[in-house]
Amino acid sequence: MTNNTTPYTRPELTAEDREQAEEYAGKMIRRYGMGRVLVMVAALCLENVRLVKEVNEHRAARGIDPLPTFEV
Repeated sequence: MTNNTTPYTRPELTAEDREQAEEYAGKMIRRYGMGRVLVMVAALCLENVRLVKEVNEHRAARGIDPLPTFEV
């Protein structure tokens, strides 16, 4: 079976990206409190699922393999 997909290298996150993510997380916790951390994590997981579905549709339309998935 021949692989007819287009190679694609995912962009790497920068130190600035990581710092921004930590800043956003801190803002969310200060705004909503530690008691709602599970709600925040669930909301982030749902958004991640939505974005992965969208990205995979775009990848499929361009002949790029879907993103690998990871279970925790």
